[in-house]
Amino acid sequence: MSISKTGVVIVDSSCLKCFENAKVLKRIQDNMRTVDLQIRLSAINILEVMKTPNITIRDRLLDIIRNVSEGRPFFPWPLDLIKLSGKAHASGERVFWSGESGLEQEVYENSVSPKRVRDAQKFMEAIESDFTNMHDNAKRKLKLLLRRYKIPDHYNTAAVFLDEVWTTESHLSDYIHGIWEKIKLLGKAPIEAILEDELWRIFLEINGFAAFERAIQEKQPKRVHYPDLLQLVYVANNSRRIVVSSDGGFLRAARVILRHRYPNVRIEECSDFLAS
Repeated sequence: MSISKTGVVIVDSSCLKCFENAKVLKRIQDNMRTVDLQIRLSAINILEVMKTPNITIRDRLLDIIRNVSEGRPFFPWPLDLIKLSGKAHASGERVFWSGESGLEQEVYENSVSPKRVRDAQKFMEAIESDFTNMHDNAKRKLKLLLRRYKIPDHYNTAAVFLDEVWTTESHLSDYIHGIWEKIKLLGKAPIEAILEDELWRIFLEINGFAAFERAIQEKQPKRVHYPDLLQLVYVANNSRRIVVSSDGGFLRAARVILRHRYPNVRIEECSDFLAS
């Protein structure tokens, strides 16, 4: 992905209903055009809506998605972007074409089948379960790591933990090599280049945020779902980025990972975004 001159607005699925009113949506779209911004929905938005069992609600949300997207393609699944980026790095390049999500035809032709609904439900459940199991299994190892290197096992904020412990070459190099091998990329992972790449860095910090809240923070808040966290990678390599949600947990994660740590990022509640 190259740096986009058009700013991007990432809208969490919790906000979709806010765009149902046609007059409100047109006002927002007109306002964004004047400042060169676009709402970009993603495979995550689509799959979250597709897995909705109530067909009336699902069709209503898909109709909102079509109106919001105005025929634009959806961002692909985040891990597909990571693989495409990895292939570019393996070839010594920093730019790649992200393509489409593969879900456009079903959405724009309103042809979501019952099988697709079941598949979306199973896929999203499996993604969340695998992520939870991974962090539950890693909790003890992380505690041991902190003690071995005499690192305090308590931090006041997740942002400090990310900056001082997690997002360092010494900590993440093995993790990056593991991902590199798992997605079957050629050669050795270029660690320094990977850590300078916003797409990879945000992806890695999503896991660091989850590790902090699930293993280190003394009073653990309600867990943020993995697909919600993954949406943050979509702000990578955009000149201006806005993240919009009405989900308190997701907003908390976005503020920790992005605010004051990546340039030109705004995180807004849906109501504030609609009023702007």
